[in-house]
Formats: sequence, structure tokens, C-alpha cells
Amino acid sequence: MKKRLRNSVSKALGKLNEADLAVQAIEKHLVFYGFRGDEPSVSACSGGEIILEYKGFEMSIEEAIERMEEYGYISRSDFPEY
Repeated sequence: MKKRLRNSVSKALGKLNEADLAVQAIEKHLVFYGFRGDEPSVSACSGGEIILEYKGFEMSIEEAIERMEEYGYISRSDFPEY
């Protein structure tokens, strides 16, 4: 029993690491404008949602895709209060 539990935990940690790497790989496809080295970060939320986070504000990955397709970049003004 102990070995099965340890194996399950090890497998889950491996999958979480794999998913984290996949989410972080999204960043190389995003172009940010006007952030001056303080770019948003890409994160995965529970429930399978991926978001961009910037100073407490969030943008869904769907909105980020739309902005990239329409404008070619995501600007600081795309987040509230900027």
C-alpha cells in the first residue's frame, strides 16, 4: 500500500511538472508592449483555466489569443487601470 501511494504521488508530481512546463511554454509565443521588463505571467488555475496575471489583474488566455491575433501584441493598457 505504501509503495502504491508513493508511486501515485510521484506520478502526479511528474504530470504537474509537465503541465507547468507546457503552460510556461505559452509565454514564448506572446509579445508584450509597454511593460518595461515587468511583463505579465502565464498561470494555470484549478479547473483547467489558463490566465495572464499582471499586478493583481487577470486576462483569460482566450482574450490574450484574440489580442495577439488582432494586434500582434498585448499592451499594458489591455489590463484595467493602465
